[in-house]
Amino acid sequence: MMMKAIPLALSSLFLVCARAQDQQQPPPCDVCVGGAFDASLSFGGIPCSDWHGFASTTTPDGEEACYLHRTSGAHFCGCASDQQFDTCYLCGDANSNEYANLGLALPDSPDGGGLTCKDILEMPDTDDGITCPLIQEKYQKWCGCPNAADDAEPPCPFCEGGGEPNPALEFPFADGGQSCAALNDWYKVQTANACPKIRQADSLTYLIDMQAYCECPGREAPKICSDVYCPSGTGIPAANLSKVLDENTGITCGDSSYLLEMIQSQANCDLLLSTADQCCKTASEVFVATATTSAAATTILMASVKSLLVVVVLGLAL
Repeated sequence: MMMKAIPLALSSLFLVCARAQDQQQPPPCDVCVGGAFDASLSFGGIPCSDWHGFASTTTPDGEEACYLHRTSGAHFCGCASDQQFDTCYLCGDANSNEYANLGLALPDSPDGGGLTCKDILEMPDTDDGITCPLIQEKYQKWCGCPNAADDAEPPCPFCEGGGEPNPALEFPFADGGQSCAALNDWYKVQTANACPKIRQADSLTYLIDMQAYCECPGREAPKICSDVYCPSGTGIPAANLSKVLDENTGITCGDSSYLLEMIQSQANCDLLLSTADQCCKTASEVFVATATTSAAATTILMASVKSLLVVVVLGLAL
């Protein structure tokens, strides 16, 4: 089940995601310069008290998220109210800001009452020389600023070989309809600096190759495990393709076999192989499955596919 509590929204906000942070964390970020904020305020549908409690304890100093939380605290929550900062204009200057797509939601802001381009048109430059270039690199093109080249590739494209994923595909078993299109949009507002960390972390976080699953142009399924699912030279009988393995998720034998082709690591093959006997044997074959074996297979399947596949979608901090 995808988490829907406040931490999910906060970890998504302006975030280069905890999944992209180094193993050895630096000290926590001072997200509210001066320490005092107005607890009666909120932004993006999040009370400032909840924002501060989460951001101040989970954001390392020096990360992009730290600078973005700091400017957000000053702008939305009254942090550093006694200090004067230069203004960072999203589109470069106040006159250009009027051409931005004001109502467009930021893809890495919280779902539901999240932030839009209008909300970040003018932000305090709390970290001089860092904050403004960071905001502009992330959001100028997304928000349609006139100085952003229309044909420029995003600094961190989801499909590494170029092109777009299949926007119609949704992640299997994801609550809330998370999709390849949404993940693609999330990547579009990540920076070139953060991109290598994000890709490395994603390769460890996701059970399957998401670029292959989302049908990025030229990206082939790894097929590391698929040859060992059913006995050599055989496949899942047609009658078994629609067989439901778990009533809660609706996963079928056909789903299981397809996802097996997408698994990125040999070490993870056995996470789905536990379902092979239920899918590969025909009705005429004798197959005795105890309740314990069936339950264990379902548990492994649920943990490996439902949880690992979608838990980090759109910035869910690990």
